[in-house]
Amino acid sequence: MNRSDLDAVITGQATRGQQLAAGNGQLEGDVRVLQQLNCVLINFDPGFEIMPGTR
Repeated sequence: MNRSDLDAVITGQATRGQQLAAGNGQLEGDVRVLQQLNCVLINFDPGFEIMPGTR
């Protein structure tokens, strides 16, 4: 997957599945490992307050 395609995933504009379905990248090996990883990923709030008063 190209970095520009990955950036769309990171910013929430697309999912990994959408990018793969569009032909932007490919999977090799055991796909079940990626599916297991997807189950434990967390979507963080981009406005998460790291230091008190920074929100």
